[in-house]
Amino acid sequence: MVPAPAVRAGDQERLCLGLRQVVAAWPDAFASLRGLATGPAGWQAPPLDDAFARCRIEGSGLLTASHACLARPGGVVDRAVAAAGFEATGARIERCLTEPDSAAVRRWVRAGTVELAGGERQVLWHDEAAWPRPAVQLKLEEDYDQPGAWRLRLATYTMR
Repeated sequence: MVPAPAVRAGDQERLCLGLRQVVAAWPDAFASLRGLATGPAGWQAPPLDDAFARCRIEGSGLLTASHACLARPGGVVDRAVAAAGFEATGARIERCLTEPDSAAVRRWVRAGTVELAGGERQVLWHDEAAWPRPAVQLKLEEDYDQPGAWRLRLATYTMR
């Protein structure tokens, strides 16, 4: 059993704050979070926290836009360690989404973890109180820019 990366004091609060800001920006297709343009319908976005620091927004409409951040748990690229980070990060996201949020009425429901081809995994949360529904997805995926490396991807988008 590989231990999950350590969570520093304050990291949980930063992740929850960042995730709340992203979900709050969801109805306007993340327009308030758009930074420098990276293409015709792509923008840089501010980091969620120290781990999820490489963030982008793709698409400009509510039904097509997504906000996604990439991370390598603890800076490592080994699949076993990344898988442990996936489990730990999923628990952290669950805590963020189940905390009372005075800014919005949300009813987050977690779907089961799905095993994908090649050892990839994902888990999805969706808001039962909204229509269309925002979704938060955590995925453990192979980093094809660096063969043999693994990373986490945290995305928010509209379920269709």
